[in-house]
Amino acid sequence: MTIANSFTDLELNVEPIDAEIVSLSTELDTIDTTAAITAPAVTLKPGSAEHAALITGSKVAGIFGASKFSSPRKEFYLLRAEIDPDGETDAMVRGTMLEPSILNWFFHKFPQFDRVGGETTVLREGVSWGAANLDDIAIDRETGERYNVEAKSDGRGDYQWGREYSSDVPLGYWFQVQWGMWISGLRRTYIPVLGPFLELKVFIVDYDEVEAEKMAAYLHTFYLNAKSDDAILPPVDGSEHTYDAIRTYHRDIEKDLVHRTDYALARRRFDSMTALAAAEAEVNLVKSLILDEAGQAHKIIAPDGQPLGNRQKTKKGVALYPPRAEVSVDALDAHELDAMFAPDAIAAA
Repeated sequence: MTIANSFTDLELNVEPIDAEIVSLSTELDTIDTTAAITAPAVTLKPGSAEHAALITGSKVAGIFGASKFSSPRKEFYLLRAEIDPDGETDAMVRGTMLEPSILNWFFHKFPQFDRVGGETTVLREGVSWGAANLDDIAIDRETGERYNVEAKSDGRGDYQWGREYSSDVPLGYWFQVQWGMWISGLRRTYIPVLGPFLELKVFIVDYDEVEAEKMAAYLHTFYLNAKSDDAILPPVDGSEHTYDAIRTYHRDIEKDLVHRTDYALARRRFDSMTALAAAEAEVNLVKSLILDEAGQAHKIIAPDGQPLGNRQKTKKGVALYPPRAEVSVDALDAHELDAMFAPDAIAAA
């Protein structure tokens, strides 16, 4: 995986925001990556002021636009302490509660490893602007080699994972573990994932020195810009997290103040609202058609067997809920073409 391709795939503007930001960057310290892990003087607890002031693993995916919970603009405001960190969510509580069990299961599955035991906060010598919180560290009994272990839970199948023991993991997690290895000097990360139906799968990501160095250089640039008095704002994107961050940042209202926007943005405001109303009407129409023909069925599938959703009881009767697994539109299109050119279809035409 390359950083450049990752950015292209996401269709995000994650090149350095402006030449002025690049000029803020100082030469990165030359660091011995084989040095022993060093613990920080201050314990960095997620959500603390110390934690919020640094680049850490939880921020990296957001800075690169690869997070379901953040965005570059949101992380910019957080680094400047201009908005408050998110409060504890149900997902965070669930992950925290499940993490020890996932780690215990992983070390049971890999008895050749000893463990440091518990979360370890690490710093990289000469890097004052970042830290990493490693869920645990595995130690090979025969070789003494150490590995990062990052526990994840995905009970609803919200993320796309590849084959077990492959490095095919969600992009945001790839960024996170590369950061953890860049900071710690460890060169392999095991990611045990507790998925749907309480199934544990393990993925293995090795350190990519070239891409990790690119990543670290960009993160350093992002950090320096965020801490500058003349900081340049990251561009606005369509993420709900960017929208929430901006409306939180601009929380005050001066009732006598009027802002005049330009015609292009005014038209986009009108067109987007019209498109949203049309899209909502189309979604309701399709759901109504499916529910009408599905009768009492629980599961709805496509002709090729892909799940399209489930009928579930609600206070108003039933509702059509989307499938947990991602639907392949290409497979649907291919199946439709096959059906069009089937002998029976040609004869009927």
